[in-house]
Amino acid sequence: RLPAGRADDVLQQIAEHYARSAERERAVSFLVRAGDRWLSLFAYADARADYARALDALDAGTAGEARPGSAGQPAGDRALVLEKLGDVAWAEGALHEAREHWRAALGDEPVRGEPARVAELHRKLGVAAWAAGDKERALSHLERGLLALGEASTTIETARLYQEFGRIHFRLGDHEQAIDWAKRALALGSQLGAGDVISHAYNTWGVALARAGDIERGAELVAQSLEQALARQLGAVACRAYTNLAVMYATLDHARSVEYCREGLALAQRIGDQLQQSWLHCTLAGGHCTLAGDYDGGVRAAEAAVEIDRRLGQRNHLPIPLIILGQIHQCRGAYDESAARYREALDVAEEVGEPQLLFPCYDGLATLAIERGDEDEAERWLSRSREVQAATGWSSDTFFVLPFLC
Repeated sequence: RLPAGRADDVLQQIAEHYARSAERERAVSFLVRAGDRWLSLFAYADARADYARALDALDAGTAGEARPGSAGQPAGDRALVLEKLGDVAWAEGALHEAREHWRAALGDEPVRGEPARVAELHRKLGVAAWAAGDKERALSHLERGLLALGEASTTIETARLYQEFGRIHFRLGDHEQAIDWAKRALALGSQLGAGDVISHAYNTWGVALARAGDIERGAELVAQSLEQALARQLGAVACRAYTNLAVMYATLDHARSVEYCREGLALAQRIGDQLQQSWLHCTLAGGHCTLAGDYDGGVRAAEAAVEIDRRLGQRNHLPIPLIILGQIHQCRGAYDESAARYREALDVAEEVGEPQLLFPCYDGLATLAIERGDEDEAERWLSRSREVQAATGWSSDTFFVLPFLC
């Protein structure tokens, strides 16, 4: 009986009421709505608690009635709640937990009859697999997502899959394919009015252009990405744009680069996006060292990123702060410590196979070998470095000017 528009003010109380009643369907409905509201406010612990209670209510209702995963509404609701629990875990940076929830949701029988939901779950699993350093599984999930959609080629799920293909191809060093996928995502996202796709597509297109040598035009596109994300209150998407703008402007306008980095880090901390916080700490570390000469500040920022990556299992990003630490120790003349950090980074980078991770490891180890006077070892590392450059078509300057983009 409340006036229209005020239901959210008492949503938690309504959810609590039905959660204590025998009306399980309403309990699940209102607990999920309450969880959605908490998630939109970045209150992840509260969102997880309400989704977990909704899952408990579903499991209690299906016990002795219908097993989860059988035909009927309870199983379908269960898959939805599992997916939302995965979304919360991902937002908090809990990669393993997110993947477990999404895999469980994908395994529910009713979901298999909904191509759009299957595609979206495969997309999320692909993104999480990439973050965990599992390139092959990441691409496999994205391909299975497109396969699930079949002829449904004008859906938002299709657009999001296009965008993720573009992003991964960029990270794998193929900027032409990255631009092609980004343009396809942008066209379809614009047709559907999908703000997240539009913003990500501009970002991917921009960083791919920058890698191809057009930094200024690339920065313009990423600035469009940031504008789109902020206008639609897409915090995590905006953080990615802040990260890339900070890297690009490091050579164009140092003061502006620092401003982008600090604004992005403040936003990432406010919304609890730990995955992007790690990227921004690394960008800040690079700026401290190469432009401000503040090595201690660089070490602190890089070590903060290492701690986040190890805690979250973000192996795809872990080599970056390790490389930065290797570079700092090398500049300070601590060659043994530097080599240890480079080799630790290389162990992960070779699993991932990402050029922007491999090149600085090879180059750093080569210069350390030169410092020791070991010309044979230096040539071995330089040979690997040249192989990466030949495979991508990038010059060594490309890697030095734009070290790490996401």
